[in-house]
Amino acid sequence: MTRVSVASSYLTSIGYNDASETLEVQFKGRNGEPGIVWAYSPVPRGVYAAMMLPGSSIGSIFSREVKSNPLVTATRIFEESPA
Repeated sequence: MTRVSVASSYLTSIGYNDASETLEVQFKGRNGEPGIVWAYSPVPRGVYAAMMLPGSSIGSIFSREVKSNPLVTATRIFEESPA
């Protein structure tokens, strides 16, 4: 899945797959470097769209609409290797 960089103190990048309703997020790791990638499903497209709006609080939307939703399943994808 292709992810795009986002301006967030919590996340590095996010991507979305319409067919599977999957939101993929990469968290910030040590020293703000890219870290662990997780996939969350099912996530409505509207949640992803809200996260991509200019000026939105991406981390707050993610925490409220995805991470705290008991119907959403999280799957760890991979962790970036240190440089």
